[in-house]
Amino acid sequence: MVETKGSVEAPLDNSADPVSGDPDVHVRCSGVGKVFVSSRGATRALAGVDLVIERGTFVCLIGPSGCGKSTLLRIIGGLDTPSEGEVDVRGLDGRQPRPAFVFQEHGIFPWLTVRENVEFGLRMDGMRRTRRREVAREWIHRVGLEKFASHYPNQLSGGMRQRISIARAFAYDGDLMLMDEPLGALDAQTRALMQEQLLELWERNRTTVLLVTHSIEEALLLGDRVVTMTARPGRVKGEMRPGFARPRSMELEARADFAGMKAQLWGSLRDEAETTLLEGDR
Repeated sequence: MVETKGSVEAPLDNSADPVSGDPDVHVRCSGVGKVFVSSRGATRALAGVDLVIERGTFVCLIGPSGCGKSTLLRIIGGLDTPSEGEVDVRGLDGRQPRPAFVFQEHGIFPWLTVRENVEFGLRMDGMRRTRRREVAREWIHRVGLEKFASHYPNQLSGGMRQRISIARAFAYDGDLMLMDEPLGALDAQTRALMQEQLLELWERNRTTVLLVTHSIEEALLLGDRVVTMTARPGRVKGEMRPGFARPRSMELEARADFAGMKAQLWGSLRDEAETTLLEGDR
């Protein structure tokens, strides 16, 4: 099966992915499933997820609420374990993987200043104080928070707190960035500005990114690939490769081909979203 650029009609074809030993493969999920067990019984969140992510690419994962997107991201990052299947995450040059996380709720420490939050991962890595101050200063500058380096999170807006989280993830210099709805709680204007800033920061580093989002527009704007998932239990339904040249800007959203791809993706997701709503009514 040949996947065409801008098409979501074909399911993800892993037979066309690089072979197991290919250094361009950063993440490989094979038959990943996840079952949560509680006093109410067992809930299957994921079933048979096959996904390959190439090194240095920006992959966006979209699907209806409750389809297991965040669960898959946490499994890839080592924060959870699959009930079945395998996940292979490869570090650079045979080293241990270094995932960095950005969550919707920021995940920053309220008792630390902006600078201390950005330094946190570097300090845990044992980086010398002088060097980590230099690195933190650079990333605080890049996200425009120089004047607030000594402030605490409760003194800042939601958008500024999210910038701390993003700066900390980039400063850590991980080889894999896992982002779970990082901009979902922001107002529309702040979200648009943060999308542009995220694009600019990523262009400089080209770190491998897996971003979970509910926004089709955001996925098309940011992603090299947009992977869609089914309603629970989540499976990979298909994918689109938008193919827009980089660097990108918000002006893309005014283009006719952008609107066409958005309509295609919504067509792929509509049935899954309806299934989720119907299950919620039962």
